[in-house]
Amino acid sequence: MELSSDKTKREITNLLTNNEWKYQYSIFCDVSYLAHDRAKVVALEWLNDFNDIKLRDYLRKTSDTAVLFIIRTGFIRKRHDGKTIKQVYLTMYCNTEIRLAQYLESKGEVHLNVIKRKLKPWRIPSAVETIRKQNLHNLEFLGNKKRYSLINKKLLIKLEVKLFCINSFL
Repeated sequence: MELSSDKTKREITNLLTNNEWKYQYSIFCDVSYLAHDRAKVVALEWLNDFNDIKLRDYLRKTSDTAVLFIIRTGFIRKRHDGKTIKQVYLTMYCNTEIRLAQYLESKGEVHLNVIKRKLKPWRIPSAVETIRKQNLHNLEFLGNKKRYSLINKKLLIKLEVKLFCINSFL
């Protein structure tokens, strides 16, 4: 019987590997200016206050691309005080550029940073391998937020499976 965590990992990795993704956006809270104790709390809890459902609705209405949202955690290691902080961030994969900064600015979300990158061919397999190897992050502190979601599913671009035949084997 498949465990729930294994099913989640399988679903995320299938979405990443079976579809085309050209851009990755990461949204996280800037806690570099905060004292260590406050930064530890804010770096994990900002997503509780952030209305990601409104962001999904905005992108559903304003973009012509499928968007895969994944909530992840990582570590801030290069703080001025030398201390490491666990941080939650939102990663989004899509096929066209999206107007994310415009939305965040209009909502007064100035404390959030956005990193946008055009995906290199090796990034998706690397992300998939990381997801497969690691345990899922404990996100209980986020309450009922979904670990991942997909909007504009009809706009997914399926990868073509290319079969190569070697004449000597025919």
